[in-house]
Amino acid sequence: RKGFPNRIIYAEFLKRYHLLAPGVPRQAPDAKAQTAVVMEHLKIDKEQYRFGMTKIFFRAGQLAAIEEIREQKISEIVIGLQSAARGYLARDMYRNLTSRSTAA
Repeated sequence: RKGFPNRIIYAEFLKRYHLLAPGVPRQAPDAKAQTAVVMEHLKIDKEQYRFGMTKIFFRAGQLAAIEEIREQKISEIVIGLQSAARGYLARDMYRNLTSRSTAA
């Protein structure tokens, strides 16, 4: 555990970090290959992780760095969703106000 203290099963890694790479499904029959796609997209140095038979192994601090990237991506998604909802509500209120003024 000294060299690669953090380890995670491929399916769990994919379930948690699939949104970091475009076109990667949340669940895949070949989770190892999809995990490799996510890692390539993140452009993390290959010395910082290794692929095992059932798990991916990370050097100290790498999993925390990936988690930071995930949190940034989730915040971008939430901000986009909030802005779309606010825009919809504002357009709906404008429609209601204009329809009232033309009806009166």
